Amino acid sequence: MPASGGPIELEVWHALNKEQSQEFNALVDRFNAQNIGFTVKVRAEPTQEKLIQDGIASIRAKRQPHLIEIGDNHSPELIAQQGAVLPMFELLNKYPIKDLRWFLPQTTGTMRDSKNRLLALPFMAEAPVYMYNRDLYKQAGLDPDAPPKTWREMQKHLIALLGAGVSCPYATSSQTWIHLENLSALHNTPYASKNNGLDGSNGAVLLANDLLHVRHLALMMSWVRSKLFPVRSEGDQADAQFASGECAILTTGTGALAKVQADAKFSYGVAPLPYYDEEATKPSNPFVGGSSLWALSGHSAAEQKAVAQFIAYLASPVVAADWSQKTGFLPLTEAAYRASDVS
Repeated sequence: MPASGGPIELEVWHALNKEQSQEFNALVDRFNAQNIGFTVKVRAEPTQEKLIQDGIASIRAKRQPHLIEIGDNHSPELIAQQGAVLPMFELLNKYPIKDLRWFLPQTTGTMRDSKNRLLALPFMAEAPVYMYNRDLYKQAGLDPDAPPKTWREMQKHLIALLGAGVSCPYATSSQTWIHLENLSALHNTPYASKNNGLDGSNGAVLLANDLLHVRHLALMMSWVRSKLFPVRSEGDQADAQFASGECAILTTGTGALAKVQADAKFSYGVAPLPYYDEEATKPSNPFVGGSSLWALSGHSAAEQKAVAQFIAYLASPVVAADWSQKTGFLPLTEAAYRASDVS
């Protein structure tokens, strides 16, 4: 918040991991070096839970940040209930960004309202992927250029890895997103009624008790009992155990790329999530997840205009492409995608 009559200082709060945070800080430093009349100050929180807790406290104290990062699985309603969200479509309607075309509709679906209006900036959108240690694949006699296409085929890989002395053949982060939500998406079956809850949560019910989900969870439990699947986390903790070389295979979001690129001392591959070929002739599109930057109200018109300028900077092709390449988060705009493709 600016002092009375003083320069504007935008506050951006997030709970990115260390590697993602370093990349974000680099983008902010480049922005601040432009000396355009205001500065951006970043505050990093250790967890999403702590970020939400401090965010609500700041709103009640009327000292809220200008932008706050919230994951799609951490209930942005907690902030909305405080009456403090400034919808992104309102901000960008007031201060338009020239030639702004978002990348794929899927990358913004989790942060749109029932009228398809953008509520937050999808700066940390990610897709689920299968990462694997190519060196450990070779050690187990597996072809590192042939990751499994199905879960049944993957089991053979895990058995080979365990037999080759790998103590952690398989780890997963974001286990609900990977093993329930995207299990539905890849097999083109609903995860919840009422258009997966997008038509309104009132009366919507989960549909994860069908044969597909029961079969899959039974297979996963058999892997757990047989030591093929020792590491499971709802957050991103398993990413570190893969990046350290401890675990041979990881299912996670593409946002893990920054950590893997920074820490891995081995050659690794990235492939789509496996599917069940008895349930689908080919996998459908996965659910895109991740987090977004939410603008908060309660700031002056000058500060809101400054927020829009910072958003325009983040959405610029060079910046957005650089962020995507270094973190694994999906390209923000069509221009960023093209810039990434060219490079």
